Amino acid sequence: VLRQHSMKKIAILGASGYTGAELVRLIALHGGLDIVALSGERKAGMAMGVVFPHLRHLDLPRLVAAEQVDFSVPDLVFLALPHGLSQAIVKTLDLGYRTKDIQSPGMRVVGTTEMGDAIVRSLG
Repeated sequence: VLRQHSMKKIAILGASGYTGAELVRLIALHGGLDIVALSGERKAGMAMGVVFPHLRHLDLPRLVAAEQVDFSVPDLVFLALPHGLSQAIVKTLDLGYRTKDIQSPGMRVVGTTEMGDAIVRSLG
């Protein structure tokens, strides 16, 4: 069930990896999206700006372990995890969320405006 908000709330699992960090950068620059949760297992407890200094100017939540994410908050959960792990997590989540696995075969990260606008459109 998709909640209606003016700002769409986003969670990114695997934010501490290169692909996840790039997704964080792109989404953070879009005016209609609000990053409310970031996971990074080995970097849990750290600030994104410490892990990726080029993101230190952004107001982002601290990295947490995936099991610490409150999945009642985000409208959309991105998975920037190894493909097999993403599939396992999608099966466990089963909360009625739309998920986007940006590391699955055939997916690619596009520019800030295009990605952000596509996300907002997909959320209705």
